[in-house]
Amino acid sequence: MIEPAELSRATGLRFVQLYMTGAFPRQELAVLDFFLRNHREVGALVIVTDPGWCTHARAKEEGGVPFPDWLYDRTVVTYAARLISWQAIEHAFQRISIGLGRRPRMNPDGFVSYEDIWPPGQFKEVGWPRDPAPASSAEMRATFPEIAALADIVRALPADVPVVIIVPPTLATTVPKPGTEAALERSACDAALKKVVAGRPRSNFISYRVDNDLTRDRANFADFIHYRPILARKIEQGIDASLRDGESAKIDF
Repeated sequence: MIEPAELSRATGLRFVQLYMTGAFPRQELAVLDFFLRNHREVGALVIVTDPGWCTHARAKEEGGVPFPDWLYDRTVVTYAARLISWQAIEHAFQRISIGLGRRPRMNPDGFVSYEDIWPPGQFKEVGWPRDPAPASSAEMRATFPEIAALADIVRALPADVPVVIIVPPTLATTVPKPGTEAALERSACDAALKKVVAGRPRSNFISYRVDNDLTRDRANFADFIHYRPILARKIEQGIDASLRDGESAKIDF
């Protein structure tokens, strides 16, 4: 629900959303890598990290929504080999339909509101956060392959490109209780994410996954993990403040 247009107005930059429904971190990184390869100048990078970023080992099989890895591959050969496929043909017909005005265009900045599916006033008892299984050792607890891959990408950016990493809010009942194994896991993951942007100018790590009045109110959520615009506007304000003031930004949440 974070709107690129709102961030663009607030910061003076031009934001686009690369989010994909049901994507895993490595898939999001593939799209990010493709974007960075095709845009020489990047004004800022904002990354929203769900619990999938906190896994201690990459699964051999991704599952979930089918992902067209070939579409973002670094080699032309891989891309060209898949141009003649049912998937490519289907997308070609979609583009023709858009050109003929028979199919609506997607928002050019990538924003999609799930309030079109879950109108305000509704709360569905679904979507409990998929927090990863606890680590079996202290060494493993400090191992986050998805975050390490993200860190590699961030290090390759020009030093003056600000990066803001956020953990999105979830309903308060899903927030790990202090002193529990889940809370220790969450703390370790947060520390690893914070390290990615440590020392970087106008950059910040913000965790909105907290237990407070805002996250206890079900009216602010569509389900356990999908938050409403009232929270999105506050997150946008935090991103704007971070891109301006870095780690000293005042976060009102």
